[in-house]
Amino acid sequence: MRSYRSFLAGGLAAVVMFAGVTASGQVPRASHPVSGSYLITFNLTLASSLPANTPVVCKAAITPLVQEQGVGVSLPVESAASLAVVSGGQGTCTVEIPFAWNLPTASPGAALSFEIDGLSAAGPVPVLLRSSRQQGIQQPYPSPGGAAMVQFNLTF
Repeated sequence: MRSYRSFLAGGLAAVVMFAGVTASGQVPRASHPVSGSYLITFNLTLASSLPANTPVVCKAAITPLVQEQGVGVSLPVESAASLAVVSGGQGTCTVEIPFAWNLPTASPGAALSFEIDGLSAAGPVPVLLRSSRQQGIQQPYPSPGGAAMVQFNLTF
């Protein structure tokens, strides 16, 4: 028969061993919280032959840059859009994307993607006339809870 002391030591070892296991039996990943917002301004020069009063939509998305690759890695994506103010061949639009993530590994920043669309205003359904996009633009995170200002000067 085992002594009370060895029984207690074995029970304590079991508690320590299973303390980091979730109810589903998986060891939880470390959490790396990041938060803030990206304030993205697009300064547009309209050089294409778009009809007058063409609505121009600016869209942007961010996702964390995470070094961990593999099956089952799911990453958040935040996105937003706005309508450009266009006058005399120039346009400006600003998109704000707030985020608050708990990431499985430390991340140096976000990958930013954007799309600029010129839409037909004629008819009952908008039709895409022209589109321009860019993906994978690396941006450092703002200070925790702060805002990062990003600006693009584009010819569209």
